[in-house]
Amino acid sequence: MMSSGLFGQSKFESETRVSLSEVPSQAASYMSSIEKANKVRWYREESQLGITFEAKTRIKDFWYSIEFDSSGFFLDIEKTVHLHDLDQDLVRTIEDGFNTLFKRYRILKVQQQFLISETGFQAFLRAGMDYQHLECIVRGEQKGEIGNFEILLTRDGRVKEVLEVDDRPTDNMEF
Repeated sequence: MMSSGLFGQSKFESETRVSLSEVPSQAASYMSSIEKANKVRWYREESQLGITFEAKTRIKDFWYSIEFDSSGFFLDIEKTVHLHDLDQDLVRTIEDGFNTLFKRYRILKVQQQFLISETGFQAFLRAGMDYQHLECIVRGEQKGEIGNFEILLTRDGRVKEVLEVDDRPTDNMEF
C-alpha cells in the first residue's frame, strides 16, 4: 500500500451481477419508472461500507450507474464520460494533479457524480444539471509500486481524495 498526504485508506469493492428478483423492490420499481432507461443491468456491490445495489443502464449516449442502499433507497447517480468530452482547461488541471501523484498513470474511467434527490432524476434527464464531483479510476505508479486508485476530484479538477482500490475477486471478467 502506498502512502502520501492525499493517499487515504484502502477501498475494496466486489461487484456481482444479480437478477431483478434479487434487487430490493423499491429500487426495481424506481428504475422501471424511468422511461428512457434501456436494458437495466443490476449489480450487488459489497464494500467496507456495506451492501448496495447498482442499476447500470444506457440513456441516450451515456452510461449511468444509479446506486441504492440494501433497502432500496436511492443514493446517487454517476454518469460515465470520456476525458476528451471535458473542458480542456479542466483536463489539464486533472493531468497536472495526477502528474504530481504518480510517476506514470493511465486513466481507466471518468465519471461525473450527481448528488440529487430520487425525485430529481427525471428532471435531471429532461434538463440536465451540473455534477458535484468527478471520480476517476486510475492505474498509477508511485515509488516503484503499481496500483489502482479511485480519485475524487472537485468540479474544478483538484484532487480531493485518493483511495487505493483493493481488487477483490469478482464474478465478472475484467480485461
